Amino acid sequence: MLKHSKYSKIIAITAFLSVANVLLNSSIVTAQTNSRKKRLPIKTSALNSAKKQAIRQNIFFPKASNHQNSKKAWQQDYSKISKNRQIIPAQEPLLIANSVSGNASWYGPGFDGRLTANGETYDQQEMTAAHPHLEFGTKVKVTNLQNGRSVIVRINDRGPFIRDRIIDLSAAAASALNMISSGVAPVRLTILGQ
Repeated sequence: MLKHSKYSKIIAITAFLSVANVLLNSSIVTAQTNSRKKRLPIKTSALNSAKKQAIRQNIFFPKASNHQNSKKAWQQDYSKISKNRQIIPAQEPLLIANSVSGNASWYGPGFDGRLTANGETYDQQEMTAAHPHLEFGTKVKVTNLQNGRSVIVRINDRGPFIRDRIIDLSAAAASALNMISSGVAPVRLTILGQ
């Protein structure tokens, strides 16, 4: 799958420029409209500038041929890559980090018994937390960097909505991390999954 996704951008761009090349050679587009064919002039300047930009970036694109759909034609076109040109593969997909550090806060008494963002009733005595982006039900290991204590919480709410904080813990989780009195503590989050 990774190998396929690595080259899918190249194939899509190549196909687009091959079609663009055919259009440049004909300089008109035929469109089907209400059972009648209409001939529409196209602006070649946009296609030419895209092609020039690709050449400036040292990328090779095969020319359109009469036998575009045959696999052999594509192989022949790719075998004509000159020495000073190269095919640039797509970038690797971004991986989401499973560990992040920042400040944690806690919430409890004023919210106990209210509904959370996922529809549950908030219970400050459960090991739960609020996070701005993680999927509801995700288990997260929270480690207090000041004392080394850890706790596993389940995400069931959204927040915190204060710029320098990454997670809002329930009162029970904050108590287990020994951060009730400080209110805010530096933590490391390790995402464990569902």
